[in-house]
Amino acid sequence: MAGQLNDDLGLSLAKAYLQGWLPPVADNEVDILRAVASKVFGGDIVFSNKPDSDVFNWKTSNTRRFRAQLGKAISGSGICEILCAGESTTAGQGGASPESTENAYPAYMRDYLKKLVPNGGPGVVMLNHGNSLITNPAAVFAGTWTKAGTLLYAQCTANGATVTVTATLAGSGGVMEIYYSNAGAGSFTYAVDGGAAVPVSGTGNQNLAAKISVTGLSAGAHTVVITKTNTTANYIYSVEFKEASGVVVNNVGASGSRVSQWASTAAFYDNGGYASARTNHLVILQLSINDLAAAYSTDNYKAGLKSAINRFLPTTDVVIATSNPSTGAWTDAQVADYNKAMYELAIELDIPLFDMNAKFPTYAEANTLGLMNGTIHPRKEYYSLRGIHHAQAVLR
Repeated sequence: MAGQLNDDLGLSLAKAYLQGWLPPVADNEVDILRAVASKVFGGDIVFSNKPDSDVFNWKTSNTRRFRAQLGKAISGSGICEILCAGESTTAGQGGASPESTENAYPAYMRDYLKKLVPNGGPGVVMLNHGNSLITNPAAVFAGTWTKAGTLLYAQCTANGATVTVTATLAGSGGVMEIYYSNAGAGSFTYAVDGGAAVPVSGTGNQNLAAKISVTGLSAGAHTVVITKTNTTANYIYSVEFKEASGVVVNNVGASGSRVSQWASTAAFYDNGGYASARTNHLVILQLSINDLAAAYSTDNYKAGLKSAINRFLPTTDVVIATSNPSTGAWTDAQVADYNKAMYELAIELDIPLFDMNAKFPTYAEANTLGLMNGTIHPRKEYYSLRGIHHAQAVLR
């Protein structure tokens, strides 16, 4: 028996299954709705809000803010920013050698989208990706900069040290933005396109991620040089050049990070503080592998992920995403429990979920197909598939 199942009934059936009111009917818990529907209705079924087994609960009512801004970006009246947040498999670790953000899934998502919608720019340049493991070719460092491991900032105490970021804009009216922490009394200057150096000093408000904006940039190549001007620490997150309108895909992955570092509001250096301070119209949040590796209980993981999601939900639409196949001290059952917790949060908070684990549910399968680079990180071939998948999903 085939039929059409509306959103409310589909979500009710999923909730019933997840809470144990209906028995499991398939080994693969990823395909929850189809399994439950097959049990209840005795056959296959088509879901109005679940066109395939790896996109769950993507609908107009929980993506209105993103869709509205996407319309502005396509029509040339605004910028639409997609933020890809998460751990090393968002940052792009393992993609290729040397490791680069250009081999991460957000770069492939950007490149796919710009064939279909106006491109809003190359995306944010994070000054720390993966404790120097992952580079962004747009940024060149001179002098001593300390990368913060699982956190998103680059720290500098070396007077005279510089970082230079370059980008090319297609149209006029572009913008350059620098995000930095106000903590302490560190000072630096920035100079755009060889212009006068503009001094910047922290105010001591350690919980504030501050922003510098330079507007009205012309079409063509642009450069900003940041120069440290004393020996008191500065914490600088990112530089971004973007167009006046179009769609931007930003990669703010931090290798080794866990849900606690995205959920915490304790200090300026927590990833969620920086990421939620940005202007975001859609956040794709992928966090699980490092919590599995730390033997974080499913209940604690779920609570932490919910807090991380709520850092963004007041102002933007959020999608959560399962991670890539991996193998380690954790078991397949623990991975299934984490994925189940994500589905429960998607239902509770009424947000979408992208389930790439449904495409390659086991590490052995993905590795045999040549998609893995070691036991945890995928190769660029997998990242390209994830990027294209997410690009197609957000245009539905």
